[in-house]
Amino acid sequence: MCVKTKMLLTLPLLCIIIFPVLAVEPNEVLFIVLSQPNTYSSNLAESLRTNILNQAIDLNKKAPIIHLTHQDFPSPSSWTVLPLLPKITQAYNLSSESHKYKKDYNRNILKHEHAEQTDNLSKNIKTNKMKN
Repeated sequence: MCVKTKMLLTLPLLCIIIFPVLAVEPNEVLFIVLSQPNTYSSNLAESLRTNILNQAIDLNKKAPIIHLTHQDFPSPSSWTVLPLLPKITQAYNLSSESHKYKKDYNRNILKHEHAEQTDNLSKNIKTNKMKN
């Protein structure tokens, strides 16, 4: 029971947000680790940062950009994403006008995701029918 409690507490504290872009190299991905300034959360966030950096090193790749919200975007509401979005978009100039990928690319990704979801749903339905 204690382990489950720790895991449940960890999930809301640490999240990774990867913006939907086509990235070939780890340094082209922006990692935002939602964390709080308390010892437990900051240690978990640092551990995750180290893990991500070690993975890039193991692949002989450039280090990705990793932000810990309690350090890089300190705010009383650093446990949620919405107040951070304006700061992140401003810091990386991620406005729709400067975005390097076209709307068509985004539409294709959405179509692909929708097709995958539809395929998964149909597989689940077939599996359930076979069981009955």
